[in-house]
Amino acid sequence: MSYQFWGILSGVLGLFSGAWYLVRIFRREVHPHITSWLLWTLIALAMLASYWSAGAKGGDHIWVAVVGLVNPLLITLVAWRVGSWNKPDHLDWACVLLSVTSLLLWWVVQGDKDLSLYSLLLAILADACAVGPMIRACVKDPTIDRPGPWALFGVASAVNMLAISEHTFANYIYPIYMTVGALTIATLLWRGNVRASRNV
Repeated sequence: MSYQFWGILSGVLGLFSGAWYLVRIFRREVHPHITSWLLWTLIALAMLASYWSAGAKGGDHIWVAVVGLVNPLLITLVAWRVGSWNKPDHLDWACVLLSVTSLLLWWVVQGDKDLSLYSLLLAILADACAVGPMIRACVKDPTIDRPGPWALFGVASAVNMLAISEHTFANYIYPIYMTVGALTIATLLWRGNVRASRNV
């Protein structure tokens, strides 16, 4: 099968995971932390810009990065409407700083493919900081979220690697990170929900 097929399949699976999550928000089955999702939207913009500049431009594997921006943006808007605002803590503000720094760095080095890789890595670091509050919340109360959409997005990110035709570190690091991150959250939620159901 062609690289384009895997790229499109990855994008479709990613969009479906976002739609699944949105449905669960409307049903009040998940309670997203709006601050975290807003941060993920800003960071996803930086990551997409850095990923594009680092060499993914025009590649079939760019779709998961696009979905990585669309999903949190839509989830943030819906959560804002049906959810509640959470005051940012120090970790949130540190993440905002890293995200803005990454965007500024990308703007400075966007013409240099080698230097833009560092901007991509900084954006991944910023995203990892944003995952911290989510993991903390999942461990504290796993019933606030569900593992299904996270697992599906992890699968979408893994499928995305099959769309990579130019085998470089810059092209692989983002989908690998997204796969590991999404599946880690899905696993924590699944284990927590299993324990919670046994205690009922």
